[in-house]
Amino acid sequence: MSEKCIKCSKMIPDEQVSKGKQTKQGFVCANCNRKKKGGIIAGALIVAALLGGGGYWWYNKGVDIPPDEVNTEKSNRTINKDSMPKKEREPFNPSKALAISPTQSTNEVNNLEDFKHLVAENFKTAEENGANQIAIPTIGMLFEKGSYVLKQEAEDLLKEFAKTYLQTNKQATLLIEGYTCDLGTDKLNDRLSERRAETIKNNLIAEGIPADKVETKWYGESQYGTLYKGREENRRVNVSVK
Repeated sequence: MSEKCIKCSKMIPDEQVSKGKQTKQGFVCANCNRKKKGGIIAGALIVAALLGGGGYWWYNKGVDIPPDEVNTEKSNRTINKDSMPKKEREPFNPSKALAISPTQSTNEVNNLEDFKHLVAENFKTAEENGANQIAIPTIGMLFEKGSYVLKQEAEDLLKEFAKTYLQTNKQATLLIEGYTCDLGTDKLNDRLSERRAETIKNNLIAEGIPADKVETKWYGESQYGTLYKGREENRRVNVSVK
């Protein structure tokens, strides 16, 4: 017995009725029934796609992180410059350092032990600070009355001064200043102070100091009583870093 499909209004032959479906509303042929199933499947696929897209968005959105925590995380990723290994400071090398006069005004050193002690302290300070300068104390050497011959202790002090200077880069100029007491004529004392200064210069050059790094001045008795008291203290030569 043929049936009429309530969907497409077609008469379905007996041999195809069994492929259709009876509903409360009436008979639905096989073709219409397949269309219905296809629509359901298509709808299910669309829903799945929407849910999948939403899940992807949710996954990528992630959980909201408070701004403070975000900033903290960024700061943790920031390279801490203080924690980075610092470039090692080059070892202290006196031969690259410039000789200078002490920054603080001090009296001239007139004995070997005091000079060595001060130089050792200055070298230690320069090394600790990574300085490129070394302070060398001014030395003073006394002479006998009317003489321009160095005493032994003065010669030893002068050699140590030269040794210290030669450890530097030898770019600084040395100043030699000759003095006398007030005994004798002006002309005699002027010549005597010059000879004393030249004696020191020749000794420094003999120790290896370049001649063009040595400058001499002499004052005769013109400075007597202004810098040093007493005649013995004025029979002198001072050597300093200019």
